[in-house]
Amino acid sequence: IVGVVLVVAAGIVATVGVTELSTSRAGETVAFDARPVAQFPTTPNAIVGVVDGDSRLTSLVVATLAPSGVGGSLVTVPVNVDANAGFGDEVVPVAARPYSVDDPTSVEELISLVEPVLAISIGSGVLLEADDVAAFVEPWAPLTVDLPEDVVDDATDGRVVVPAGEQQLASEAVANVLTASDA
Repeated sequence: IVGVVLVVAAGIVATVGVTELSTSRAGETVAFDARPVAQFPTTPNAIVGVVDGDSRLTSLVVATLAPSGVGGSLVTVPVNVDANAGFGDEVVPVAARPYSVDDPTSVEELISLVEPVLAISIGSGVLLEADDVAAFVEPWAPLTVDLPEDVVDDATDGRVVVPAGEQQLASEAVANVLTASDA
């Protein structure tokens, strides 16, 4: 008798289930999500790297154009930033390899190392040597700077290139500061 009751109950449940599924209108009505969606504006990014006479990366800046197309931001990036972004056991500074201003693949490699670290897309880039930097800043020279510490360059046997403090720098001195490396 228990078996007959179970068979009849299973039949009733199956009949009700099939009838409910075949006549259901659930799923025909599409739910509309009325929450506001905010979209980030497009902001083109570029990278400017400065190398010394030994092709060592000594300075790195990311430039971002404002969405309006007027103005933007410059963000300095330490050249010893880990290209692995902290993943893995090995720390690989972005400046660990030489970069050539004459080799377009050097810029591409630099961009490919910096993009994942900063989690941004970089559309273009350039590598500059000291002469390029001096020519670039010449229209604004002399530049008033306040250096928190002496700028030392190991290429000059550790001598001070520019001392700490507030001062005005000619374009050549700006280039010397940006190509100095205290490795």
